[in-house]
Amino acid sequence: MKNKIIFLLIVVVLFNGLNNSRELNDIAIVSSIAIDLDEEDNYIASAQVLNTKKTGGLSSGGSSSDGAIINVYSNKAESIQEAIRNMVDESPKKLYLAHMKLLILSEKVAKNNDILDTLDFFIRDNEGSNKFILAIAKDCSPKDLISQLTPIQTMPSQNIISSITITNKYEGISSDNRFSDNLKIMLEEGIEPVFVSLSLSGDIEEGKSEDSLKQTSPASNIKIDDLAYFKSGKMIGYLNQNDNMVYNLMENKINNAIIRVGQNEERIVAEIIKSSCKMTPKLENSKLCVDIKVDLECNITEIGQSKNLNNKENINDANEKIKDEVKKYISKYIYDCQHVYKSDIIGFGNLFYKHLNKEYKKIKEEFEKKYFPNIQVNIDVNSKLPDEGGIKKI
Repeated sequence: MKNKIIFLLIVVVLFNGLNNSRELNDIAIVSSIAIDLDEEDNYIASAQVLNTKKTGGLSSGGSSSDGAIINVYSNKAESIQEAIRNMVDESPKKLYLAHMKLLILSEKVAKNNDILDTLDFFIRDNEGSNKFILAIAKDCSPKDLISQLTPIQTMPSQNIISSITITNKYEGISSDNRFSDNLKIMLEEGIEPVFVSLSLSGDIEEGKSEDSLKQTSPASNIKIDDLAYFKSGKMIGYLNQNDNMVYNLMENKINNAIIRVGQNEERIVAEIIKSSCKMTPKLENSKLCVDIKVDLECNITEIGQSKNLNNKENINDANEKIKDEVKKYISKYIYDCQHVYKSDIIGFGNLFYKHLNKEYKKIKEEFEKKYFPNIQVNIDVNSKLPDEGGIKKI
């Protein structure tokens, strides 16, 4: 009898977690969500739902008769939760957000609404994941972005995630921050967030058709575009050219990037293979200053016909040119943040808040308008090239 009781207790403990379980057949797995606003500022929510019979075709015997790879459902309401919940009017199953990988906001949403207010549902939703990437739809509809079919990835949203990751890894111009990382920045003192943006070109309607998967060239193309920057909770615009790369450099998120010095026969192309950036705030003669120290390890990957790197002197000369070019990039980026973007995405305010808190508290109310544009920076760039292997001109 005692053994039977022990056995029953074990069974109860082991299977207790199943009392809130759900049958896979009862839920629709959402891979991405797009949020837009209509003319009356109602939220338009669109959800990309996977056809599990289709996407699991190779392993579960799915075929073309199982329907489309994805279904995109849309609904609008005064709140995001209502819009998503009301999709059951079209979807035969309840939407399940725990596996969501991507959230795309339209420019109208990002510019007109406070970002934390827009994201409030996703912050509070206890079923959702905080590991998704948040992106901005640049000059296109976010619903169109999640409706495109791609030949390489079975799941279209995974294609976008892969592109963001690859672009960040090999070019250093995008951001693959997860929502939890972005949320931390948004809640920090003295720093503004940036988000990756996506643009769409080609035949958008044809790109939604499975016939496009049979073509050698895709009907439409999703591009990883410039980083979108924010100020006081709202999107202001997009970073310019090299500022995208420098943002990641100063955030210590560069895995790989290309630096070119000179043109044509005078060109030197270097690949950054390792980098670190350290910023130190200080007061000099009652003025706010920041020392910026950047250390780089690079490989020379290409040189013009007039360049010859067969001796140490020439290598050192190339190294100095690379250092000067990176210093110019950083100087321009900081100037743009202070005077063009007028947004502290660098996090200067956060530096003074953390390291010179007593002084920062005295100027906090005036920091953004009076102090941030006038912070002086001292930039020190060190670059290291290998002494041998792959840099000499043959």
